Amino acid sequence: MLEISSAAASAIDDLTGAGERAGLRIQITAETDAGAALSAAVTEQSGPDDQLIRASTGAKVFIEPAAALYLTDKVLDVRKDVDGKVQFTFHGKV
Repeated sequence: MLEISSAAASAIDDLTGAGERAGLRIQITAETDAGAALSAAVTEQSGPDDQLIRASTGAKVFIEPAAALYLTDKVLDVRKDVDGKVQFTFHGKV
């Protein structure tokens, strides 16, 4: 199952305003033999079959079912680029 770092949870809370239904939705944008390209976007609600993962802060991540297959052994993390824009990243569990 996808884990959510504390930094990512905090960023999701900031982006969603800790809204009751809002969260970060992860979905596949392209799939090839080498893997999948994923996107993450703030949304007001999950898709009908999305998997819900909650961080200890209450931050919600909704994962499209097909994307969940790629994320079972990953950690969702966050970093800021040089302009201060939030970028979500995935890395293997340590």
